[in-house]
Amino acid sequence: MRLLLSGYYGFGNAGDEAVLSATLTEIRRRLPEAEPVVLSADPQATRRQHEVAALPRWPFGSLREAVRSADLLVSGGGSLLQNATSSRSLIYYLLTLELARRANVPYMIHGQGLGPLNGLLSRRATGRVLRNARAITLRDEASMALAADLGAPEERLTLTADSAVLLEPVSDAEVDAILAEAGLMPDRPVVGMVVREWRGAREALGPLARIGRMAAREWDAQIAIIAFQTPED
Repeated sequence: MRLLLSGYYGFGNAGDEAVLSATLTEIRRRLPEAEPVVLSADPQATRRQHEVAALPRWPFGSLREAVRSADLLVSGGGSLLQNATSSRSLIYYLLTLELARRANVPYMIHGQGLGPLNGLLSRRATGRVLRNARAITLRDEASMALAADLGAPEERLTLTADSAVLLEPVSDAEVDAILAEAGLMPDRPVVGMVVREWRGAREALGPLARIGRMAAREWDAQIAIIAFQTPED
């Protein structure tokens, strides 16, 4: 059985790559006979990092052939069905699901956060792909409510969690080595901050700096600024 995995893969985003890693681990554990294939922006990097077959997510012809060759399309995780970041992103993921529907390839929505969806057309198009999904697993109550509002069948909706929580933690020794490489002392508290260029991000820098100073003063904490996606972060 060929499982085609669609998501924000191959862009170097640590969160999405963690989701992919956890998803592949569970597929290999629960469905050892399955053949996972990943749609990726950088198939070579995905093959190297995750030891999995990978295909280009674009151009259109490549995407269509990949979908047609699948036995099941798995969309997610992450927040794919939303247009807060861009309408182009939403169109891409809706197109992928619509190609599966037209080719009679079953698909599921996996471990996603749904929305926000601005505009009547976006809501209608998303509602249609939800209504035709074989299963829908969402990672928060707000997404469950939005899916129901868009007409997703209640019996196909399941509240779950982000797939990344299934990752096996690294050992204490590995953590200490990572901290030491970053110039941090393992025997002192570490407060991690992930800052992205986003709406309102600059206004948040002042409060974040105050939190960092308070943590350093009251807990003797070290502050680690974590880039989830370089060079954007």
